[in-house]
Amino acid sequence: MQEIDKLPLLDRDPLGLVQMMPGVVQQGNSATVINGLRTSYSNMTLDGINIQDNYLRDNALDYTPNRILLGQIRQMTLVTSNQNAAAPVAPHSSRSRPPSGTNTFHGSAYWYNRNNDFAANDWFNNQAGVANPRLNQNQAGGTFGGPIKKDKLFFYTNYEAVRTNSQLPQTETILTDTARQGIFTYQAGSAVRTVNLLTLRNIAIDPYMAKLLAQVPAGAAINNFDVGDSTPQLLRNTAGYRYNQRNNEVRDNVTTRLDYNLSSATSSTALTSGTATIATAPISITATPRFPASPIPTTATFSLWAGAGLPRRLSPTNCAAASISLPAISSPHRTSVLT
Repeated sequence: MQEIDKLPLLDRDPLGLVQMMPGVVQQGNSATVINGLRTSYSNMTLDGINIQDNYLRDNALDYTPNRILLGQIRQMTLVTSNQNAAAPVAPHSSRSRPPSGTNTFHGSAYWYNRNNDFAANDWFNNQAGVANPRLNQNQAGGTFGGPIKKDKLFFYTNYEAVRTNSQLPQTETILTDTARQGIFTYQAGSAVRTVNLLTLRNIAIDPYMAKLLAQVPAGAAINNFDVGDSTPQLLRNTAGYRYNQRNNEVRDNVTTRLDYNLSSATSSTALTSGTATIATAPISITATPRFPASPIPTTATFSLWAGAGLPRRLSPTNCAAASISLPAISSPHRTSVLT
């Protein structure tokens, strides 16, 4: 446990441990793969309970619905070949074990802060004249465990809170001022020509579309030409608008574990863990990237998993176990709009 705690893991995310192992490849925004196999071939468990997103398996090694944190595990084992009875489900598996209580009381408290006070701005933000994205992340929590009945019944509990106030650079395609009026600009050979599509069809702009366009920044906000059909020399119909989008998160993780020693060779365990997350982000299941003046979706998710086991030591080198588990249960995304 202490060895894992001392590792410099970003955001206290134990999934980062997987990427440190031989045969594991992760390149920036690409999915993590082991030995070149598909990510869906991976199996990830916590105390024998599968904690993966079993609906979208393309992110099998990069995301878990319950989003476990460092205080929830004490040991992680990665099996990449030669599977055995302990890891029979997939070609490779990642198995994590949560901490247990002991005959003495132990606890910890911690607080981490990560911010952008000494961070350089994004190169593309500098190019577009956009400020450094804000980041102020606080992670705080504590652990406590010990005996309920000495040599027999033990408990362990963990709570960790994540409070993130941040911004995420976004580049969107917006209309030029002439395009907003229905004027289409095109090039015929070396000549630049324009035509008013609304006049051509003898129609007016739809009132609903006009209302939506009012939420989109005007042509004066154009600050790059990475997207769209315009160039610095010629404004046609569309161009790029780069800005910092709010990307906040409130997350609470709770884990409890009970261990009962039935005999010197047999014990029973019970584990429950859950996560509650409220995120304000530019991209969600029900929303596409939004402009600063547009309403921002807020998504709330809640997930829970539980399990119980009965391991038995057969010899100093062999053991057997029986377990039952309730895989991760996640609530539907509940999205409201903040104005």
